[in-house]
Amino acid sequence: MRASWISCLLASLLASTRLAAQDTNHVALVIGLHGPGVLVPISSTTALRLDGTFSESSTGSSQVWNESVGISALFYLRSSDALRSFVGPRVSFSNSSSGSAHAHTWSGQLFFGAEYALGRRFGVFGETGLSYGRTSGTRLGPAGEAVPFVSSTSWSTVSGVGLLYVSDWPVSQ
Repeated sequence: MRASWISCLLASLLASTRLAAQDTNHVALVIGLHGPGVLVPISSTTALRLDGTFSESSTGSSQVWNESVGISALFYLRSSDALRSFVGPRVSFSNSSSGSAHAHTWSGQLFFGAEYALGRRFGVFGETGLSYGRTSGTRLGPAGEAVPFVSSTSWSTVSGVGLLYVSDWPVSQ
C-alpha cells in the first residue's frame, strides 16, 4: 500500500510540471510550523517543502537529543491576488534518545492551508490538518541488551503559521 501511495504522489508531481515557456519560480526559505526549511516550486500548482529540526537538552547528568526531518507536497487550489490556498500530505521521521532509551516516530499528515504574499520577497502562511504517528524504540535491559518497548500510535490535529522569504534562486523547469 505504501508503494502505491508513493507512486501516485510521484505521478501527480510529474504530471503537474510546467512547460519550458512559462516563467521560472523561486525557492523560498521557510521559518515556522515544523522548523526551518525550504519550499521548492515544481510547477505553478505544485511545490515541495522540506524541513528539519534538532535539539539537545540536559538536566544534571541526563541528556536528551531530538532530530526530525519532513517533506510536504503542496497542491495549490485557488489564487486570488496575493492569496493562494493549498492542500497536501506530509511525511516525517523523528528520532529521540535519552540515556539508554531510543525512540523513533514515523508520522503522516493531511493538511489545508493558505499563503499570503506581503510583498515581492515576503509572505506568511498558515495551515491546519490531521496527523497520525507511530512510535517505537528500545531501552537498555538489565543484562545490557536492547529491549524493545511497546509501540504506540496517536491521532491529533495540527495547526501552525510560518514566514516565507522568497530567494533569488530560480527553479528552472
